[in-house]
Amino acid sequence: MKNFYTKTVILSIGFFVTIFSSHLFAQKTINNIPVLDSLEIAKSVYYFNITDDLLKGNGANILKEHIASSKFFVLGENHYSNEISKLTKSLVPILNESGYKVVAFEVGPLSAEKLKELSQIPDATEARLKAFNGKYFNSTWGTSAIPFFNGVSDAAFLKAFAETNMEIWGIDQELLFSVLFLGDDLVQSKSNEPNYEDIKAAWTKAKALAKAEFEKMPRKVLTKIFTHPDFQQFEKMFDSDDIYAQEVLKRLYETKHIYESHHKIRVDYINSNFLSNYLAFEEKHEDARYFIKIGSIHAATNARSRGYYDVGALTQEIANAENAKTTNVMIPRATHEGNDYRDVGTSLINFYEKDRWTLIDLKKLRNDLNSNKFQIITHPEYRELSRTIQGFDLILIPPADHKQVPNR
Repeated sequence: MKNFYTKTVILSIGFFVTIFSSHLFAQKTINNIPVLDSLEIAKSVYYFNITDDLLKGNGANILKEHIASSKFFVLGENHYSNEISKLTKSLVPILNESGYKVVAFEVGPLSAEKLKELSQIPDATEARLKAFNGKYFNSTWGTSAIPFFNGVSDAAFLKAFAETNMEIWGIDQELLFSVLFLGDDLVQSKSNEPNYEDIKAAWTKAKALAKAEFEKMPRKVLTKIFTHPDFQQFEKMFDSDDIYAQEVLKRLYETKHIYESHHKIRVDYINSNFLSNYLAFEEKHEDARYFIKIGSIHAATNARSRGYYDVGALTQEIANAENAKTTNVMIPRATHEGNDYRDVGTSLINFYEKDRWTLIDLKKLRNDLNSNKFQIITHPEYRELSRTIQGFDLILIPPADHKQVPNR
């Protein structure tokens, strides 16, 4: 009798648990969670203007809070945007006041050294960069030998950084035709040597070869240049104990390898450059903060860079390990030169306004998504929304954008 009673109690409890569990799980089915819509997104949308290099508006306050509270601020951009360059200039004093000690650009380490040289006298930055761009502009690619510094607005933000004490890092490979200005610099480094004229003559032949190959732009163009007898003769003019020359040649051969390899090699190179610089810098600077201006695919915390974890993911890993914070920003293109690109993006871009900057707080959306306030699984843009919301903290959408005024 006692066993019968015990079994009855257990079965009764099991019955009620089953009913309760069924009810509980029924409340959490996808069908019972609302799909993300524009009204929900609007709760995370803010705006700001830039007037006389000052950010004004509720969106500006959120942006400043993220800058002030982050160890890493990763600005994932669309390149050659006049509005993004104007924004960057406006961010410089905010970054400086918030304790940022480093700005890392999507250029090679040697190109970063050249940028420092060109902006050494801040007021001369635009003129010096103009002379450099005019000398090394490549019409086939439509850019100078140091990319993303072709416009007057680019020179303006470089000057603003030069007026601070922030370090400038280049964490990418050198551009293909950086060999032209780096070859010139190698020759100049030997101007006081007895064999200077021989070095200059060797470079004259090698440079003519390189220019001709760049006009044709064949596959593996750097291999064609570096294996040619004219370049090899020039290369032999520099001794193995010439530290500067060997560094330049090493970086050029690394560049060749990256251009002729898989994207993973480039991602590994970017991460390695940033990490080695970071570890060395941290030993001498306490509480330093880092601003990274790079293309959007490199800036995500997830594997958005053609399936690989790029520097945006690396900085998040560092921040997690050090109990710090990183802010990763995506800047999509809405309009440019009158062309509308909103149909190739997600519905998030529809909050664009042509006269002011739009800020979407993805971190808030992500928290609400994880709390089941809405779901995106049945949303027609599920894949891209998931990649974006999980990979970035903020979206910044520029106002009506246009081409930069060339600085060459």
